[in-house]
Amino acid sequence: MSHRKFFNVCNAPRAAGSSFDTRFLYPVFVSHFVSPLVVLLFLKRDLKASEPRFSRTLQRLAYRRFWTYTARTVVHRFERPRGIKVLLQPAIELKFTEMDESTLIQKFIDFHRKAAKLKGTTRHSWLSDTSSRQESVAEHSWMLCVLAILMADELQEKVDLLKVLKMVVIHDLAESVTGDIPSHEISDRQNTKKEAEKAAFNDLVKDLPRKGEEILSLWKEFERNETPEAQFANALDKVEALLQHNIASIETWAQGDFNVGPYYKDHYFNFDKFIRAFKDVVDIQTMEKIIDSSNENRIEKKHLEKYNSRPTGFEKRRTEKPLKPSTN
Repeated sequence: MSHRKFFNVCNAPRAAGSSFDTRFLYPVFVSHFVSPLVVLLFLKRDLKASEPRFSRTLQRLAYRRFWTYTARTVVHRFERPRGIKVLLQPAIELKFTEMDESTLIQKFIDFHRKAAKLKGTTRHSWLSDTSSRQESVAEHSWMLCVLAILMADELQEKVDLLKVLKMVVIHDLAESVTGDIPSHEISDRQNTKKEAEKAAFNDLVKDLPRKGEEILSLWKEFERNETPEAQFANALDKVEALLQHNIASIETWAQGDFNVGPYYKDHYFNFDKFIRAFKDVVDIQTMEKIIDSSNENRIEKKHLEKYNSRPTGFEKRRTEKPLKPSTN
């Protein structure tokens, strides 16, 4: 008997057991407890699992609420060919019956309440010259989405834009708990930033079924900065901070902004030709803003030297002579 036929035979009572008639109590028991055990026993040889691992699988299966999880475990742990995945697909697609729709909705509402704090969590950057307030983390994340849509098609290596959008939307989610910590800040909370963000993310998504794992996975990928999507997202995150500073009044800049800028996290932009060119233009605009406001004495000597030696492909400063580095 084929695996598919055997599975169908074992689960034939499931449809009948959907009735509340007492005659079908036994089919329900067979369908939800006995037939899955029989199927796994029948597949024991094919699963090629060691005895301890197979026993643990059966133990999980003994609890009905873990049936869907067990099916996923069998598929992903033993990496069987397509046959077993097809065989167990009905079980994989089952929803947790213990979590009814109203419970799920309430969990989404609770998560929204937590995430909404990003609207009121301010960043170090200020808004445009005519504004009198700092931008929120939510506004920063929104602008990253806009930039991603604008620039994705210009990349040499194509990226999954939907994945990038998800990544930039959630990348600062932990700041709804930790608050924004500027990169130039020297403090104890800067030293423990990574640990605090990890704990915050775990706490925020712990009650989200399925989506919680996806959100946490996206954040980890962003932090590792290894995939094309993560590299693109990180580059946008860094350059948007510079762009926002450039449209804000320079009076809102702290000394830390002059210390880290304009060539902030420059190595993050070397993965793509277009991204590299984009960052170079933003750097020149940042330097010109600093120079036009007579604040060149507040930046490091190496920044002025790099600006004065920039490639001829970019528009030169209108002044006839290159700026002299500050002696400070």
